[in-house]
Amino acid sequence: MRHVEAPSEVAGRYVIAGRIGSGGMGDVFRARDSVLGRTIAIKMLPFDLAIQPGFVERFKAEAQAVARISHPNVVQVHDWGQENDTYYMVMEYVRGKNLRQVLSQARRLAPRQAAQVTGQVLGALAAAHDKGVIHRDIKPENVVVATDGRVKVADFGIARAVENAALTGGMLGTVAYVAPEQARGERVDPRTDLYSTGCMLYELLTGSLPFEGDAAKVLQDHLNSRVPAPSTLVPEVGEILDRVVARSTAPKAEDRYQSAAEMRKDLASAISGLPEAPPLAELTGEFTSEAGPENVETVVRHAPVKKKKSWKRWALLAVLVLALAGGGIYLGPTQVPSLAGEPRAVAEERIREAGLQANFTEAFSDDVPAGEVIASRPGAGSWTRKDGSVAVTLSQGPKLSDVPNVVGMQLDQARAAIIENDLAISPNIERRNSIEPVDKVLSQDPAPKQVKSGELVTLVVSDGPAILPIPNLGGKPGDAAEKELRDLGFVPVTESVFNGAATGTVVGQTPAGGEPHPQGTEVKVSVSKGPQPFKVPDLKGKPCAEAKGALEALGMKVSAQTSGGGAATCAGNPVLEQDPLSGSDRRPGSEATLYVG
Repeated sequence: MRHVEAPSEVAGRYVIAGRIGSGGMGDVFRARDSVLGRTIAIKMLPFDLAIQPGFVERFKAEAQAVARISHPNVVQVHDWGQENDTYYMVMEYVRGKNLRQVLSQARRLAPRQAAQVTGQVLGALAAAHDKGVIHRDIKPENVVVATDGRVKVADFGIARAVENAALTGGMLGTVAYVAPEQARGERVDPRTDLYSTGCMLYELLTGSLPFEGDAAKVLQDHLNSRVPAPSTLVPEVGEILDRVVARSTAPKAEDRYQSAAEMRKDLASAISGLPEAPPLAELTGEFTSEAGPENVETVVRHAPVKKKKSWKRWALLAVLVLALAGGGIYLGPTQVPSLAGEPRAVAEERIREAGLQANFTEAFSDDVPAGEVIASRPGAGSWTRKDGSVAVTLSQGPKLSDVPNVVGMQLDQARAAIIENDLAISPNIERRNSIEPVDKVLSQDPAPKQVKSGELVTLVVSDGPAILPIPNLGGKPGDAAEKELRDLGFVPVTESVFNGAATGTVVGQTPAGGEPHPQGTEVKVSVSKGPQPFKVPDLKGKPCAEAKGALEALGMKVSAQTSGGGAATCAGNPVLEQDPLSGSDRRPGSEATLYVG
């Protein structure tokens, strides 16, 4: 795109002092408002944008909307109008550097500086969104750090004005920050700006773009991948800023922050925990400008513009067009047809009918079935010349990834394995007390299987053992006592002992009940297996009374009978037989019979 040739004066009041910068939307000049006596910036739009059908109406509507936004972090729009063959916008003049210039010198910002800059950008976006204005093109080039440290967002509304303009590859300048719904040509809302802001925050923290490569690859990455955690490149970024980047750049808008104010609140709470950093004003360094210092008005003087001769330029252009048409070169404008959701054959036919050529590429898509069109560039309704080409992206369906089994891994190993498989860890990591080491993964969702790339894997990790009182187990059934200990995270070690208590009940424990110990502590539990057995003595030939006394001393219940089976009195008669026999094992409480003559 050619540079705009600015006149020496615009609208009879804005005296041009010098060019500040250039971009896809035209050139910006520093000028002096001779009526109000102040320095302003004036953007001159190039002729090839100004002639696009409907462009002027959209540009005017957006300029009026942005002019209603009054916020300290927004570059104010003062005026707009037409000058000769193009249009201009008069804006607040800000002394400072845009973030692209800052990054080119500093490479990346300190985490605290990045959070402060982004917080001010979000303040501007909150004010704009309240007025129904969506920026659509948040990137370092459109954010200025003033010499006093204040951050200003510029070019509100410009992106929408050119949204359907006939600029081949018009999205290439912003593809590094484009939200998935924007890339697919779907309806955008304030959450679209938050995605771009999250991508910009990633770049401020790391000095790198979230995705790199040619435009087609980067676009595909935005559609099918998650923005990486900035701490993987810069560890001091920390977990809180990782979470802010992850949530603001969620592929689905409903999973992102729902407002700029909500994202700004998270950043504000994060700042207090970040290391100190130099003030933002120092990012501008020694301010320089092509236009020179503000108090030196080096006015660019051009030859006076004589409007009465402007017909000559138009006549020359008309002659040139007619000459090209006669030579078979100029084929006239045509509109790009609507292709989204169509199969390849239909898209090819529509492009051919419009006098255009199709270049097909493929990309993964979660929402568009395989074989159908995801998006085209230029987009539907854009004006371009016949015989031009349209880049059409066809869906390959969703990209699938294998969920690795990370249970038992430490959190950093699990994170690396998940990211390596084109997945992301949910920022909502649940921590539970466990006898396992701190940060060891206890469970995961989903379990190992194939899922769409970029899906979140939710982890439950160990927070180490809790200190709990050991329960009092005395008299409880042994199996119930073991379960109670395991449920609390203790390790039961059970032993069976002879005891007069009921068989299967707890008769002792170490440590004692009520003492606090960390989970994982072994608790020795003694469970009764009843009274200890004994050997029945040999009583044959002994007086019955003596034999009975010996058995009763062992806890047995004794009766005497005659050899014929009748009841007998146990006196001095000798024992002829005994039941049980000598040497038999018996327990206290069992019965015995002595047979006498």
